[in-house]
Amino acid sequence: MKAEQSFNPQEDKPKKELPEIHPNLSAAEFLSDWEKQYGEFNNPLYAKRFYYQAPKTSLNAKFSSRGWKMHVQFKKGYEKQLAGLLNTYGQYFKIEGEIGTYFNGMIDSGATIYVGPRENLNKLLALIEEKCPSITTADNYATTVFGKEVYGGSGSDEPVGRGLGARFDVQKSEFKDKYSEYGFATGLEFRGLPVLKKHSARVRVLEDIMKGTESQEKLTEAYRELQELFTETEKEVLKDFGADFVYGTGER
Repeated sequence: MKAEQSFNPQEDKPKKELPEIHPNLSAAEFLSDWEKQYGEFNNPLYAKRFYYQAPKTSLNAKFSSRGWKMHVQFKKGYEKQLAGLLNTYGQYFKIEGEIGTYFNGMIDSGATIYVGPRENLNKLLALIEEKCPSITTADNYATTVFGKEVYGGSGSDEPVGRGLGARFDVQKSEFKDKYSEYGFATGLEFRGLPVLKKHSARVRVLEDIMKGTESQEKLTEAYRELQELFTETEKEVLKDFGADFVYGTGER
């Protein structure tokens, strides 16, 4: 009698889809470009600017400030390793190693990766979780209005993982005049969407109320209004860019 096949949830769990391997530059070209832009150095404080920008020939360059972008906060010393991985998988990105940026620059470095549709963001997230999960850091965390500890990122990122945040950026799109560069604060637990320009001043006022008042009634009123403004913004973003592009198929 044939033995029953054992079931291992970990082994049988379907693997998440990764981005396609489509190098921006060959391995040799990447190393040459890295040396030219970022260079090799021994400076533990990273007190001057260290920066690398992927070439505009990258297939994802068309998504620069036109859709989702991911912020990655990671341990110093892994800049080339992460950049090489992103180059291999055709990502459009920049790596920063200096102090004084959105990440905790005294001890970490950061990357900004432009991916466009949510599907691409999910693939990138799977790539980092599979290939280099140990380099992301647990620094720069924030407490939400509901007491939840999340990755703070740029302050308006949607937390998507350990040291990973994402924000929907429209500043190079045809709708750039409709939305402000300001996004809904991470601590409000909304998705990482930009605030409609006509509401940006009011959102800032409401956020100040959330931070600076002890009156539960005022807090409740302010948060209710913020929810209404977010809902209006979300409807406009979905109309302008499409639900699949913004949130992915069946993800919303």
